[in-house]
Amino acid sequence: MDWSRSKLIVLLALSLLAAPAFAEAPVKPDVWDELRKEHTYNEEPTEPLPQMREKPAPLGLGIWWEMLRLVLLIGLLIGIIYLVVRLTSKGGIYRKAPVTNLAGDAPTALSPKEAIETALERSLAAGDYREAIRLWYQMALKTLIAKKVIRPEKDKTNWEYVAELKSGNYFKPFTDLTRYHEKVWYAGNSIDREAYELHVQKFNNFFALTKE
Repeated sequence: MDWSRSKLIVLLALSLLAAPAFAEAPVKPDVWDELRKEHTYNEEPTEPLPQMREKPAPLGLGIWWEMLRLVLLIGLLIGIIYLVVRLTSKGGIYRKAPVTNLAGDAPTALSPKEAIETALERSLAAGDYREAIRLWYQMALKTLIAKKVIRPEKDKTNWEYVAELKSGNYFKPFTDLTRYHEKVWYAGNSIDREAYELHVQKFNNFFALTKE
């Protein structure tokens, strides 16, 4: 006899032995009388509780109404996620890249190199280091355009130019320059000569990299 059959016989025997322990024992009359002393069986039956009725769907749409509510909720969540991602992304609210004239003859990345350099000298003489950083950034953009690694377009943002570089050699240093340019130019933060010279070195390092 194998083990499974022996196990089955043992379990059956234990069940038969345990059965009397769970059998109902008769209740003694005096105990029964004691239990029902405080109870009466002449009480009126209580009224059944009113059943809760579900609010009917409008126009008899039924399950289609529930599906419409679900679709609207999903659409709302997607809209919230989109707004959060857009407002917290590096591009912020998709600021326009300064490749077109800002004020009259203000040089941009599409201007001749000499025009940018002349405007840079005037900015430094006037102590306008914020404008000077903008001009350095225009020269960085102009360099990348000349190397044909980005394509200038009127409505492109600075971070879209960064995305064009993907993961090439220029990606990380240009990302750092763009982040600093955004902080200084668009946030309107003023900088002193010391901070300016510190970041000019980063621009020079970038230009050296593009010549390799």
